[in-house]
Amino acid sequence: MKILRVFSSFFVLSLVIVSFVSKAEGSEGEEEEKGGAGREEGLRQFRRGRILNSGAGSHTVKADLRVEFQMVDLPTSLGVITGAQEFTEQPTSPPTTGRPYFAFRGIPFAQAPTGRLRWEDPEELGEAPWPGGRLDATQHRPFCPQYDYDANQVVGDEDCLFLNVFTPFLPGHARERLPVLVFLHDGWYLKGAASSLGPQKLLREDVVLVTTNFRLGALGFLSSGDTTLAGNYGALDQVAALRWVQRNIAQFGGDANRVTLGGFGSGASFVHLHMLSPLSRGLFSGAIMMSGAGNCPWSTSQEPWEVTYDLARNLGCSTWPASSMRDCLEEKSPRDILKAQADMHRYVFWPMLFRPSVDGGLREDPFLPGSVGVLMTRPPASPVPLLIGGVPDEGILIALTIAIFAEGAGSPSQTYDEAARYVFESLWSNTTEDDVEAAAAAAEAFYYSAQAKDDLSTLAEEMSEAMTDLCFTSCVWDAASYFAASSRSPVYTYLMTHHLPGSPSYSAPLYRLADSVGVRSPYILSGVSHGDDLALIFFLPYELGQAGAQDQQISSLLTFTWATFVHTGSPQAADASTTSLPVWTPLVAGEPVTHYILSFTPGMSARPFRSKVVARLPVSERNFWRQTLSYVDEAAGSYYPWLITTWGVFLPDPPSTPPPEPIVAVELGGRGERGRVVGPARVRGRGVTGARVLMGVTMSAVVVLESC
Repeated sequence: MKILRVFSSFFVLSLVIVSFVSKAEGSEGEEEEKGGAGREEGLRQFRRGRILNSGAGSHTVKADLRVEFQMVDLPTSLGVITGAQEFTEQPTSPPTTGRPYFAFRGIPFAQAPTGRLRWEDPEELGEAPWPGGRLDATQHRPFCPQYDYDANQVVGDEDCLFLNVFTPFLPGHARERLPVLVFLHDGWYLKGAASSLGPQKLLREDVVLVTTNFRLGALGFLSSGDTTLAGNYGALDQVAALRWVQRNIAQFGGDANRVTLGGFGSGASFVHLHMLSPLSRGLFSGAIMMSGAGNCPWSTSQEPWEVTYDLARNLGCSTWPASSMRDCLEEKSPRDILKAQADMHRYVFWPMLFRPSVDGGLREDPFLPGSVGVLMTRPPASPVPLLIGGVPDEGILIALTIAIFAEGAGSPSQTYDEAARYVFESLWSNTTEDDVEAAAAAAEAFYYSAQAKDDLSTLAEEMSEAMTDLCFTSCVWDAASYFAASSRSPVYTYLMTHHLPGSPSYSAPLYRLADSVGVRSPYILSGVSHGDDLALIFFLPYELGQAGAQDQQISSLLTFTWATFVHTGSPQAADASTTSLPVWTPLVAGEPVTHYILSFTPGMSARPFRSKVVARLPVSERNFWRQTLSYVDEAAGSYYPWLITTWGVFLPDPPSTPPPEPIVAVELGGRGERGRVVGPARVRGRGVTGARVLMGVTMSAVVVLESC
């Protein structure tokens, strides 16, 4: 099916249209940028950038375009909703005004989660009409509470369960109802807003876009591990928003039978969890996961009650019984709760503390009836077509954040000592100290060179590589393999590799700050960082750099590709020859993972994983983490069983087991000592999780690594 392209002029609407002029002003982040350079100004932009342009009364767009908007009254079963006719951004350099679309912002989908509803499942509004039969949807409503580190205060409002609908055509003005993309924002479960995802690029294509707020941080994911605080409130907000879409999107020109659920970063992790969750079954028919997955080590919490108890104690609340703890916490203001939460983080968002967790047995209809590992031993609840991938250098954003916000910022040795192992160890708080130390030491020996303690650029480069592999590459590609093996729906993988000097970058607010503390690495500046693909698909409300002509061409390729997938369940039209692009083939279960390169030289690639030469053997970084994580999780009693499952287990003809491969051993020193590679070896009868670690309190350890 070809994407419907209907470029009509102004429509003869059977609606009341009142003309007004809205001069699009710059965002708060732009004004701060104009105020001066320097580290503190950049910190303000970085910390606040992802939640700018989000509150009630803020302007709609940040562009320099000066356009006339029109107010539009649309009758619906809930009442008359007033939105605005706006205009897309044409992919030119500089951008120019494109075709019109219609924006309806701040639509409520659930009761305000305040008072006793703070930690309750969302109360959906259902079919209840809007008060007075009307809704002003011309501006964004408040985003959910989150901590602003620059202003040292909580921003947002607990009354935040609103969504936004953007549509290129109103009902009756297109040949058919358009497919819908519901997209979940990122923010490491701590921050972000639906309003941060501007539609001006994506709405060049014929899709309906829905973005939604959901509860964040402790207000969204606090869990006592029992029925008192079951957790996952933010995820249940997303389910409520998806149900609203099913009931109402047809009234905005959308097709409820063709809803794709997409997300970026932590939003992508949510998409994965929705695909596993029986609660979300039937609410979407396609999925897009950008730079994140539910099986990543940061994605879910194994023992969420631990951080809940820590938070309660920090706020002066007793932790027993749980009902008393909840009563005490409900008396605290959002400001008190989120300030205490912020004090628990070392590097703005790291470690990630309040996350989705298992709520099976804690509520009648759980979001996660079991752990991700257990749920991934069987087919997903929603086996839908999937587009999944990311960029090559995801970890740049994390590495720069740590380099900038470390207590020893500017000193490579102090930053190394403070962070090199900590970033690994902080992911496994539920595992014994000895086991975590052994795994972290193995990772340290695998990734870091002696020069990392002497040169901050080297440290940032090597930490970026480690974070790319640990937090993204290994788990994202494992997720892709799982879905390919466990579902008969196609799985398409991609790697967006475009980046030129001066290209817009999601990490742009960090680059100048990194330079100020001594990170001056060409690799960092030229790398394709976490979110660089997102910046070419959505209009983000903070300064990323001016897109050049080639950036705009890649932006057009990405928005066209995403829209094609939303329309058809495939990133390419049925007849690929119509686009002159190489054929994009889905993953085949049991075969090596392949991916499609999205760049000026697009095409399939058979190797998404980098390798390191260790003891004269090439060792796949993905295999390192698959085995290290398997060991750590097994030591914690919660390892992922799906890792030891043949990928063809759900298929009629499973692939044969590969023969044993050469391995590499890393000898770990005692406490505080550096490990070293000791050479190739071989282990008989290994499964996928063939790592073996022998350790004691002060003894050395050997970690067995599979070669690529």
